[in-house]
Amino acid sequence: MRDVLARLERSEGAPAIGRVVLDVLRRRVGVSACLFMPLADGAQDLSEVVAASDELPTQELLVRAAQMSAKTARDFGPPERFLAQECRTVDFNRLIGREELERLETYNEFWRPCRVERQVVGFMGTPEEPLGLVAMARRARDRPFTVAEARVLERLRRGAERALARLRREAAVPTAVGTMLAALETGLPVSCALFDADGRLLWISRQALARFESDAPRFGRARILFEGCVEYDTWRRAAVEAGRGRSPDADAPLMRVEAPGGLRPVCVRRLAPAGGPPLVLVSALASAGDAAAAPSPADLGPYRLTQREAEVAVLAARGFSVLNVAARLSIAESTVRTHVKNAYRKMQVSNRAELTARVIGAVVGLAGTGGGAGGGPPAEPPGAD
Repeated sequence: MRDVLARLERSEGAPAIGRVVLDVLRRRVGVSACLFMPLADGAQDLSEVVAASDELPTQELLVRAAQMSAKTARDFGPPERFLAQECRTVDFNRLIGREELERLETYNEFWRPCRVERQVVGFMGTPEEPLGLVAMARRARDRPFTVAEARVLERLRRGAERALARLRREAAVPTAVGTMLAALETGLPVSCALFDADGRLLWISRQALARFESDAPRFGRARILFEGCVEYDTWRRAAVEAGRGRSPDADAPLMRVEAPGGLRPVCVRRLAPAGGPPLVLVSALASAGDAAAAPSPADLGPYRLTQREAEVAVLAARGFSVLNVAARLSIAESTVRTHVKNAYRKMQVSNRAELTARVIGAVVGLAGTGGGAGGGPPAEPPGAD
């Protein structure tokens, strides 16, 4: 088992951890189905879930698990219930008993049709920070799981828990980006989400969660935004195309992404945190009319900026440094700083994060709302960061 735990520690990404766990369960324990589901705090998608089944296609198993998540939490309790226990690996057949299990909706609508009537589940994390679960299953005609087999799952659960905790620490949103997201969250009612260049969801606003509510079944503290939500899939595709520079307009605030039914417009902003991997902020457009033309400095009209001030403000909000703005517009760096200072004053903001919130708000039709610092004096414009 030591070599397995070492592989878990070296795994890069939750799916890699899941593949190691499932491989061991199938080879050393012998199961008819298994599932590895990492949980995000607030929202996630099924792209990081790993599953295997002898009875039905993997995608069908994942969709059924997502669709049943609310009933499963009602029948057995949310993950937090088991994370509060000393033993976090649970054999539900032993815990509840066959007769009681067969009365539950989860058993009759999910377990029985999917041939996973015998289940042992290991919960990872703490009640305050659930990290996920790993489950192994057998058919009703198969032999019950032994105590020794449950111990194998428990050791895998502990190793996977440590690996997931490490990944979560490494994926923490940089402080500067977090400040900008906080300004967006508190100052503007914008539906937006932050992804890495691989399309992994790092953060999502409360407004976006509400937007996807109908496609987001609850599972404990996490919502699962599965592939059936076309708009969410479009956001993630836009993040990958912009993050990797695949799109011809990847540097533009507005992208049109191929999706079922044709091209769909989304608003994107590429971020390049110092010392970190590239990130992409994707936000919804306020209406279909917003997609008629690419956003321009004219969108900042309500703030009464000059044409040049507006051009500088848009570029600054998109993450360009003072030096890059100067080179792009063929003006002096001192002139850029003057324009930024004037934009701060007219837009009533005091830092780059609030400026970004204002510009994104203008792009999606929310100019003039929240996020500013009031009428206080403008802060010194950012340097060549």
